Order: sequence, then C-alpha cells, then structure tokens
Amino acid sequence: MEYRKDAHRVYSLTYHLIFVVKSRQPVFIEGIGIIEALKAKIIELSE
Repeated sequence: MEYRKDAHRVYSLTYHLIFVVKSRQPVFIEGIGIIEALKAKIIELSE
C-alpha cells in the first residue's frame, strides 16, 4: 500500500469498480491490459 503525503495530511486512495453487464459477454478481452480495457470501456459507455 502506498501512502501519499501532502502539506497537512497523509492519505491512501483506493477504489473498487463493479461492472454490471446486460448480457453475459466478457467485458475485458484477453491480450489487452486491464487498465487499457477499462479506459476503453469507460470511454465507450460515456459516449
């Protein structure tokens, strides 16, 4: 775990995302990094 330091605080920010898909198709494609696939999916959903 990595702590970030600021002038008056020390903090660690973590997040957990859950995708609920309408159909039972794979959300992430093998061979693409998870981060890149997540970015692509968020951009696709936001359009």
